[in-house]
Amino acid sequence: MITRLFRDEALTLTEHQYLVIDRMRVSNVLDTLPLIELVTPLTTAQAHLYPWLLSLNSLSSAEWDWVESRFRQSYETVQPSYFLLLKSDQPEAVVRHHLMNSLFINDQQRQKHILRYYDPRVLFHLSWIMDAWSLSNLLNAHDLTDWTFCINWQWHTLSFSENTVPEPAIQDKNQWFACIQKIGLINDVLARISPAEDMLQRQQQSRDIFQLLTVGEGWLSDPTDLCKFACDGIQYGKDFYYSKFITVLLEDSRNTPGMYRQITRSWDQEKWQLVMEETAKKINKG
Repeated sequence: MITRLFRDEALTLTEHQYLVIDRMRVSNVLDTLPLIELVTPLTTAQAHLYPWLLSLNSLSSAEWDWVESRFRQSYETVQPSYFLLLKSDQPEAVVRHHLMNSLFINDQQRQKHILRYYDPRVLFHLSWIMDAWSLSNLLNAHDLTDWTFCINWQWHTLSFSENTVPEPAIQDKNQWFACIQKIGLINDVLARISPAEDMLQRQQQSRDIFQLLTVGEGWLSDPTDLCKFACDGIQYGKDFYYSKFITVLLEDSRNTPGMYRQITRSWDQEKWQLVMEETAKKINKG
């Protein structure tokens, strides 16, 4: 059986052997770093979309100082959200192969999409959206046992372990696409509210947002409408759509993208108070 957990204390920089760098989010990379491309001959033309791999054991003292300085910045001025640290005793070629295999996920039409698991804001959500076995298969956790990243100015290590009880894979990673594609909107909502600092609380907050987005999709298709709907649910209660003010608006907005966001933005606190009062009455009536 596969288990996963966030360690009580994140592993230190020196306890890792590899570093994945999100090249789309990093600037001023040291020229001498022995960066390894995670591309194939078919994806070379889009190399700028894919991350780099760096073997920490192969660095010179100057290169190590550069990496260490970026790691220290998380405690000073800059959040290194472009770093993902890996613990693995496997050789570079094996790690590269695993990371490349995890880069793509298919949608329901079998079209390939890049899965940005190397972005901490994505990996965090994968850690609660997917079951432990499916996530470990996606991340090849049998060889890459610990994943350390910085989120909300704090370092965390997602760690996997395996005992002797076999557990068959329930789903392949492609079957998670419908859930995974909500991650971008979840992060949009988190950027607009005050996210919880505690990891478990942040996870619950994200689950609530996920649920609200799922509910909102029954009426809304526009991403800005869905984001506003989820933000309203977090602020005014996740059952707020029980109010007739909301249900009527949702029906009216079904075929008019942007309508929900535009109208609710004009509501004052008195209007929202009516929404909350009516929601409470509906809940109390059962």
